[in-house]
Amino acid sequence: MRRLALLLAVALGLSAGCAEAAGLQEISVPAKGESPAITGVVWTPCAEPAGEVKLGTATLQATANCPILGDKLPLVIISHGYGGNALGHRDTAQALVEAGFVVVAISHPIDSGRGDMARADTLSVLVERPADIKRSIDFMLGAWQGRDKLDPSRIGFFGFSRGGYTGLVVAGGNPDIRKAGAFCDVPFPKPSCDEVKRGSLPSEAPPHDPRVKAAVLADPGSAPLFDREALKRVTIPIELWVSEHSDKDNTGAEVRPDWVMAIAEELPAKPEYHLVKNAGHFAFLPPCSPQMAKSLPRLHRSRRLRPQGLPRRAQRRHGRVFTDPSRRSALRPFPLPRSLRGRGWPSDSSQQRYERSPAAMARSGEVVRRCADRERRSAAAARGCSSSAPSGGR
Repeated sequence: MRRLALLLAVALGLSAGCAEAAGLQEISVPAKGESPAITGVVWTPCAEPAGEVKLGTATLQATANCPILGDKLPLVIISHGYGGNALGHRDTAQALVEAGFVVVAISHPIDSGRGDMARADTLSVLVERPADIKRSIDFMLGAWQGRDKLDPSRIGFFGFSRGGYTGLVVAGGNPDIRKAGAFCDVPFPKPSCDEVKRGSLPSEAPPHDPRVKAAVLADPGSAPLFDREALKRVTIPIELWVSEHSDKDNTGAEVRPDWVMAIAEELPAKPEYHLVKNAGHFAFLPPCSPQMAKSLPRLHRSRRLRPQGLPRRAQRRHGRVFTDPSRRSALRPFPLPRSLRGRGWPSDSSQQRYERSPAAMARSGEVVRRCADRERRSAAAARGCSSSAPSGGR
């Protein structure tokens, strides 16, 4: 019964989202001292019909440089994993924009697959990634041409793999980089292992950013660097996702489900925790293109794993921690004007639309429970999952 309700919610969300458009623009955060420039992509709410924008090998349903719709918009910044880039979580970005957010996704210079990966396996990555986030937020609130459309008091973070580590630091975590030897029990140790043995640690501490008010972290990497003491200042609301089979994927020995579970137990503020059954580490990414499936078959198999046998389209998005008004973490997405509501936007507010769409679900298949009180409802009402059914996340 619960699965039937879930599938109905998925169907409603997908059909309603077809007419929605997002504005899209590329950005470049200027270099600062020895820190290189950061490239990225910004998605914004847009009132114009969706077109096609080609960035690299990806073709996105969006409108280039569309005038931004709304004011005092909440901002979410996305941090990719090792070898990823700014487009790695484009489906999550699209979902958040449809809900009334501005989203900026960056390519971390030190370990983006589109840049120079020479230092991607050094300890410097543990310091430079959080610094990239801080610089990018500075840019969005300062030099970005749409800065007047943002509400600086409502900033959220989404990170995957190494991006999850990045989020823990940004939120106030103080990693013990000396413990990075935990990732060296592999056939081909990384340069960071030699740095740990020599005691050649970064001279600067990774920076925090108190402007970030909530975070969604999927399979965060480097979890052994954090214990209870290291996490004691991480008090913002966090939604924590872990794939059941992340330890079977090639993650450079940086991600294991038991390590992520330990993070959940050590955080001073209990996170919303989701263990995703029958999912590999890369299931949090969009489906592979045919070309990628052929060239990287192991990655393709990991992305195809489906928890509970749900349709692949249901495994798309994260973020209730940003939107649920019952939570202190809510960033209150911008309620769109009535003139747009017949085009697939929310019928009453972006919050209602978000909770009825896959944007309220993880791409891993965890969903809003719209029929949780089915004992008090008739079988027919439960099958229909009436609009009065309560919603809530696991």
